[in-house]
Amino acid sequence: MSAVTIYLGRLLGLYLVAISGGTLANRRRTLATLDEMARSGPWMLLSGMVATAGGLTVVLTRSGAAARSRSSSRSSAGPRS
Repeated sequence: MSAVTIYLGRLLGLYLVAISGGTLANRRRTLATLDEMARSGPWMLLSGMVATAGGLTVVLTRSGAAARSRSSSRSSAGPRS
């Protein structure tokens, strides 16, 4: 696995553990907040834009690292016969 994959896995894992811990600690407050956000158009738009930007960042970073990895392994392999 590449260093970018490991970094993203650790970052997303830490984020998800923190969010789930907060959700479990304040379940009633979390549900009220999510209900209010679902009823508010601007908040839905903002959260969708943030989620899209985050997803694109992960996908583009990962595919860029994979392309660099493939190109470096081809150049180090030497000429094929």
